[in-house]
Amino acid sequence: MIPSDGVAGSLRWPTGTAATAHDDTSTFDDGWPSPAAYLHEVAEVLHHGGTVGDEAPYLTSDGELWWSFEGETDLNGTPLVPAPTSPGS
Repeated sequence: MIPSDGVAGSLRWPTGTAATAHDDTSTFDDGWPSPAAYLHEVAEVLHHGGTVGDEAPYLTSDGELWWSFEGETDLNGTPLVPAPTSPGS
């Protein structure tokens, strides 16, 4: 993978506020100490359920993964379904 700065082997972790396409609530302030810690939490939530920060995983009507605030029931008028977790979780 070659990052946007064109230097192979380097990966920059965002600092400050990260904007999102669907809202402007994402932030890395007081977030995770590393990309690995963030991805570990994402994997745990997908396996056991819960939230990452303020957002929970859902499936769109097309079966695509979508993250939104816990308790959301639709995305632009189409239903959101909580993402399934692993059996026995």
